[in-house]
Amino acid sequence: MRYLIYLLVIANLAFWAWYPAPPEPMPRDRALSLPPGVETLVLLRERGQDTEPAETDPSPVPEPAPEASQLPADDVPLEGPPPEPEPVAVEQPVDRCYSIGPFMAAEDQAAAATTLRRAGLEVKSRSSDVQEPIGYWVYLPAMASEEARRVAAELTRQGVSDYFIGKQNYISLGAFSAKPAAEERRRQIAALGYEPRLDPRFRTRTAFWLDVLESVAAPVPEERWAEIQARYPEAWRQSLSCE
Repeated sequence: MRYLIYLLVIANLAFWAWYPAPPEPMPRDRALSLPPGVETLVLLRERGQDTEPAETDPSPVPEPAPEASQLPADDVPLEGPPPEPEPVAVEQPVDRCYSIGPFMAAEDQAAAATTLRRAGLEVKSRSSDVQEPIGYWVYLPAMASEEARRVAAELTRQGVSDYFIGKQNYISLGAFSAKPAAEERRRQIAALGYEPRLDPRFRTRTAFWLDVLESVAAPVPEERWAEIQARYPEAWRQSLSCE
């Protein structure tokens, strides 16, 4: 084995001794002559520069964000959250209340209440005193008692007999159911040099009413209300608060 190693060393020495030396590179000043204006090609390794490419930053460069005018209509940014729609108030139906009257007789009130209850209404009865017009009155205002007796004597001398002196020393010249007749009487007395007055006359009597609650669940048709109004023409319906 030792002899084999010696043999390989001797063979290598003989090869290097026999192999010719490589030629030296041609100096740059002895390069081929080139036309004017053409530069000599120089390899990178001849200039002593690193042939490896420069390292670059692997991180990607962010692209600029598109302007708002370049975005689609659905991608345009909004300033703040969109306004919430305002709730729409829906009016809910409510019960309705009425006052029906006046009825001049208790019998009419009771009959109307029965009709309304059959129509599904809640009915309550009540009564109150009212002033009922009954005509017109022609008179001379109250005065002193001596003055009243003197005026009465003058009326008698002038042919006026239908008069009387009241408790407050007024002189009544007549009561009339129709206004034209009362106007005629006032003109006759005024022609004698007096200043008579004409006022309506009233009397106090009891009137009857019905307070009605109409439920929204069972409203009464207007035709039924018209039927009730035709049966009791002196009564009328007025809306009231249910509170």
